[in-house]
Amino acid sequence: MLWCESVRMAASLDDVKNTLDGMSWKYIVKEDKSNVLTGVITDTYLDAEGEKRLSLLIRIVEDGEMLVVAAPFARRAPGLDKVTRLALFEVFNEATRTYKLARASWDPEDGEITANVMIPIEQGSFHSSMLERCIHNLIEFFERYGNRIDEVLNTPTVVVPDEDEILTMTHDEMMERFARYQAELEDGV
Repeated sequence: MLWCESVRMAASLDDVKNTLDGMSWKYIVKEDKSNVLTGVITDTYLDAEGEKRLSLLIRIVEDGEMLVVAAPFARRAPGLDKVTRLALFEVFNEATRTYKLARASWDPEDGEITANVMIPIEQGSFHSSMLERCIHNLIEFFERYGNRIDEVLNTPTVVVPDEDEILTMTHDEMMERFARYQAELEDGV
């Protein structure tokens, strides 16, 4: 005899809509019903039109096991030169160390600078606090780093390490050190 249980996804777009309704937020569900578009007023972050707002895209992916909140096209910066890209990535790395959930990215194809937060739901269940935490994290991210991103795009500077901070081993030296390391492991040191 086969046993069939009703399998419920960990989260659905209805969970997102119910949470936003509970927060009295306005939103739009995309025609294909895969994304929810909304936005939030910010204190210091300015969007591309100079308004204090951050657009958000919310989706449930991986069969309801992952909540994704993104700030698409927070900035558009196509065709960045190497120095500007390096300076931008330096800011992204600092931001990632500060905001463990938010991940910033730059798409070289269309110049999109965005950040997103992805929270696995998997075997658990969706809680409105998950969505609220994601939104809050993205707001803080752009409040803190939005101006820095603009500075980098307008006047990129890169911190170049001193020569003594740069690893300058030859291939042979590196292989010799690796061999010593393996020997120490084998000797139990």
